[in-house]
This record gives sequence, structure tokens and C-alpha cells, in this order.
Amino acid sequence: MFFFFFSEPSKPIIQQPDVGKIPLSNKTSVDVSVGSDVTVLTYTRVNITCEADGVPRAKITWLRDGKPISSAAGSSLVLSISTLEDAGQVTCFAGNLAGNATLSTNMDVIGKET
Repeated sequence: MFFFFFSEPSKPIIQQPDVGKIPLSNKTSVDVSVGSDVTVLTYTRVNITCEADGVPRAKITWLRDGKPISSAAGSSLVLSISTLEDAGQVTCFAGNLAGNATLSTNMDVIGKET
């Protein structure tokens, strides 16, 4: 005898970070969960992760200041910050057939221009 269990579709839910604001550090690489705001120095690499649950699995799309980032795919986004103009809002958009969810990180950049 076989039993099949089908899960009802569920709207994606993006996990909220434990920290709201990441303090400035002089590290060359910073890891952030989407939803936390961060201030970084120029010439910093920022790795932003987005953990989303849903049935079926949510497809993640990344936006920067409301525009899709074409080179971004999956639950992790790596940004190389080189100028003050790299500041802005980075958004994780998780969607499936049951709906969608978004969560954003505001990124401030300080440092000298080259």
C-alpha cells in the first residue's frame, strides 16, 4: 500500500535577521542577512543572504533600488563596493505560485572616492 502526501502550496516567507543594523567595521568582506541594514567602507565585498521558505520552493530574484540585478541568482548575492554610488537598497524577492514576499537591506557606503 502506498501513501502520497501532498503539501498545500504556501506563500514564501523570508526569515527575518536577528540584527537590525550591522555596525561599521573595516573588514574587507561583510556577511549580512537580508533585512539588516549595513554601513560599509569603499572597497568592501558584501555577501547578502536570503533564506526563504515556501511550497513549492520560492524562486529568488535580487533587486537594487527597484531594478533587477541580472547577474544575481540564488539565495546569496555578492556585491563588490567600490564607490559611494554603490549605496542603496538591495531587495530579495521570493516568489512561487502561492504568492511572494520581499525583504530589503539598506546599504550605506562611506570612504574616499578614487
